[in-house]
Amino acid sequence: MSRGMKQYLPFKSLHEQSDVLHYLFYCHHKVEKPILSPDQVGEIDDFLHAYCGEKIEITYFDDGYIKRIEAKIQRIDTVNQKLVSSVKTIDFTNILKLEKI
Repeated sequence: MSRGMKQYLPFKSLHEQSDVLHYLFYCHHKVEKPILSPDQVGEIDDFLHAYCGEKIEITYFDDGYIKRIEAKIQRIDTVNQKLVSSVKTIDFTNILKLEKI
């Protein structure tokens, strides 16, 4: 690449700039954690009580982002209040929605 082309790469001229810009974009797109109504919490509780081992979609909150995964629940840890799936362990307080696939 010639010097003429390098001068027109505005945001990635330094490696340090690239890391900082990536972090700023990451922080800029964060959202606040949604507050669930008592009805929504009851639906999640009922779903967990009726769960029979099928694959489900879990919508959860993680570090400012709302994420979704498809997994099977391996264990419901009521002592530590965590949902252990085949993909990830999620706190009960971060679960937003559970759906059958």
